[in-house]
Amino acid sequence: MVVTQYIAGLPEKQKQIMTILRSLILDVSRDVKESMHEEWQEPVFYLHGALCYLSIDDSGVAINFYHGKHLTKKFELLELHDRKQIASYTFYGVTALQEHEEEVRQWLTTAATIVRKKDNHA
Repeated sequence: MVVTQYIAGLPEKQKQIMTILRSLILDVSRDVKESMHEEWQEPVFYLHGALCYLSIDDSGVAINFYHGKHLTKKFELLELHDRKQIASYTFYGVTALQEHEEEVRQWLTTAATIVRKKDNHA
């Protein structure tokens, strides 16, 4: 299954949120690659390494950053919860996402910079 097929099968509210988030992620760079995680069956995005993934719950869509612990120092909305590395934020409506669109772009740009730095040091 490809990401677009997965999104098309979601309930309408989650489909709208995920479509917008996917677009914001793909806007980061033309080098962003997407695929479906084999085990979790969730959209995963790569840019010189693992960038982020999208997940759903009963009523929202979360954007999850693999190197999120570095982002939580700069961005208050992102939370680690009980995780050591992955930070996330869940959107429960399109309006909330639109209100935070610029911040999401900042998260993505910062996360892309972190991934590039880690890739260069590997």
